[in-house]
Amino acid sequence: MRRVFLLLLLLVASMVVWRLGERLSADALGMAIGIVLGVLASLAVDVVCRLPRHHFGRKGVGD
Repeated sequence: MRRVFLLLLLLVASMVVWRLGERLSADALGMAIGIVLGVLASLAVDVVCRLPRHHFGRKGVGD
């Protein structure tokens, strides 16, 4: 049941994106894709920055 729901959600999202792509100019579409990819990249950087910092093989102050 969950797979069917996810498949339907993917289908609807694809149709919405397709219709949006028909209406927008090439420049606007490129800008929208760039913004989405930039947001996704910032999420990955945020996750990496929140990881605990371990210095393997180095003895520092407080170790």
